[in-house]
Amino acid sequence: MKIKKSICLLLILVLTFSVFAKDFDAVYGIYQIKINDNAGSFCLFVEDPRSEKFVPVLNPLGNFSRNKFYLKAGNRVYPLSKIDGVPFTYEINQTCTTMTYSVKGVADVKFIFTFVNSRTGQAENADMAIVDALITNKGRVTKNYTLKAVFDTMLGETYISHFATDKLKALNTEAVFTSMVADHWIKSANDNISLKFLFNGPSISNPTNVSVANINLLSTDNWEPKLVPGRGYNSLFSINNSAISATWPSYKLVPEAKCNVRFYITTAVLGDETPDAKSPFFTTGMAEKNLKDYKDEEKFINAEIEEYAILSSNDSNVEPVSAYKNGKNGADSDNLPKIAPEKVNQEYINELLAKIEEVQKNPDQYTQDKVLQLNTELDAVLKMLGQ
Repeated sequence: MKIKKSICLLLILVLTFSVFAKDFDAVYGIYQIKINDNAGSFCLFVEDPRSEKFVPVLNPLGNFSRNKFYLKAGNRVYPLSKIDGVPFTYEINQTCTTMTYSVKGVADVKFIFTFVNSRTGQAENADMAIVDALITNKGRVTKNYTLKAVFDTMLGETYISHFATDKLKALNTEAVFTSMVADHWIKSANDNISLKFLFNGPSISNPTNVSVANINLLSTDNWEPKLVPGRGYNSLFSINNSAISATWPSYKLVPEAKCNVRFYITTAVLGDETPDAKSPFFTTGMAEKNLKDYKDEEKFINAEIEEYAILSSNDSNVEPVSAYKNGKNGADSDNLPKIAPEKVNQEYINELLAKIEEVQKNPDQYTQDKVLQLNTELDAVLKMLGQ
């Protein structure tokens, strides 16, 4: 018990808060979106009918900075936030909230959260967020652009399962999908509120990679973090802290050309069915019309956009390639290192804690492989101790 308590206490990440941070918010139907102007970040809240208060469905800690978008331009990765030095502006109106990040001499990236009802397509009683990411090449040369999103979910962390998909009832270990054709969505839910990220369906931009893992493994400039099938949602910095990342196809853009990525975030409360691509907004053609109207308004010139590395998501025979394997409770822990029980004594724990503390103090001095090794060793120890 002493060993287990030592690990848990020393692995809690100490978060710092800015007492001067200022939030701006807007309410759309069941949703509330908050913008932190100091950090250039956002968070989503949903109205809980039991308390009649808005509760977070994404992690609000750290000035909302755990929910972040990343832009890859050429070979360079830009975290999109004011904290990382990227200028940020926003606009709130009656139907949508817009956030714009301007990477000087590289790109403007505009995120438009439009809130509608999944049955009527109207703003009244909105239960769905249409998320558009509009990338404009602001450089002087043609360049490849790729978008990645990371969401620090929290609903499933205290529930039966962290995540689910259309095909998987429970997703409680790290997983990677290179297609969402079969699984369609990732759901984060507890017994009261459900949140779905729609990654496949009419008008949706199909991602080339969707991953679930610990937030500290996903929120990194490393474009393709190394995940381990069967490993839980623990890291050197936080325990049982799951998150979702999605990466979309690359676009080759000439200067001033635009490309757009679209996905949806839907919600339901008190056991109601969470909207997805089977909802009337998608089945009656409203989704395609909405996307066409949006592109017409943004004045897309299709000839300037060359899309490549696209998965043939319209092929019904395409199956998702996933690191998730079936086993007890759907997990496969064969990839975790085997540690002899007699080895896990106080001396071993002290050595492991010393290594972890050193990495926490000097993260820039350690490679991703070394961090991965310690993460995996930690997860094996926690599994042995029943954490």
